[in-house]
Order: sequence, then structure tokens, then C-alpha cells
Amino acid sequence: NNTKLYAARIPTNGKAIQTMVDTGNQNYSDVAVAQTITNDSEAVLLGWRFSILIDYPVVIKFDKNLNVVWKNDFAINTASIAPKNISLCKDGGFLIVGNIQNTGFTYSQPYILKIDRNGNKQWDKTISTLTGSGSFVSGIELSAGGFAFVGNTLQFGNGLNGNRIIFVKTDANGNF
Repeated sequence: NNTKLYAARIPTNGKAIQTMVDTGNQNYSDVAVAQTITNDSEAVLLGWRFSILIDYPVVIKFDKNLNVVWKNDFAINTASIAPKNISLCKDGGFLIVGNIQNTGFTYSQPYILKIDRNGNKQWDKTISTLTGSGSFVSGIELSAGGFAFVGNTLQFGNGLNGNRIIFVKTDANGNF
């Protein structure tokens, strides 16, 4: 009885289109996290596949009629990834932000995954530390090049209840 991902397109006039996507693994639960629209009005859904052992992002691209164009998951055998948001890039690819927790570590760390327009991984980056947890909640491509990410962290100071806002600017390859 694990969940499946549900998508709907509700036009201003006419009948709604809806679909249920079986992402292929009933040993895990799938939860919709965020969505974005591409330049050609197709939709991309960011899901979160999770179980007791490992979590990771699932990304599905739909055409205008909610037919699956492609779907891909981004599991790492040695870590759990909790995706928080997805955004469109100028090259037609996508930024996925959230946090990653390596197996055996207590803390999660801010995490970025860049995929191309076909759902293939281009690169990923982590802000690593041995103390305190953190997560990115948003990422955008900058007009001058590179990317900017914002989130929260317990890694770099006290702040209220230990939380601080984190802002990171990178080059086009995600290097800080």
C-alpha cells in the first residue's frame, strides 16, 4: 500500500487531466515535493522516494497531456537525499536542492543536484561539515552566470535556536 505520485493539469476552461504514476518500486513510498513548468509548458514533478533505509529524489517530466516524457531517480547507495525544491535553468535543465545525509553520519548537509533537460545528472555538490545539520530550500540561476542557493544551517554559528540562514553563490559548475 505504498503511495504513488499523482499529477493533474486543471485548465481555465475544459476538463481536468489527471494521472497516477507508478514509479516502479513498491518497497518505497513516493511523495510529491515540488513542480516547475518548462519553457514549452511541459511540467516537471519532483518526488521524494523514501523508506527506512534510504531516501532519494525522483523526477518525472510530463508533456501537456500528462504523458510521461521521462522519469529518473537519483539514489546514492551511501546516503539519503531529502529533496526540497526544483527550478528550471536557462539550458532547459533543472536544479534540485535539499539535504544529504551520508550513512553513519548524524548530520545532514545542504545538497545541490543539477540535471540536464533529459533528466541526466550533470553534477552534484554538498557543503560538508562534521557538526550541525543544514539544508538548501531554493536555488536559482543568475543572469550573470552561476547559481545562488539559500537555506538554513546549524553548521556555522549559534543564531536563534542554533539556526542561521545560509546563502551560497557558485559558478556554472556548482563550485563555491
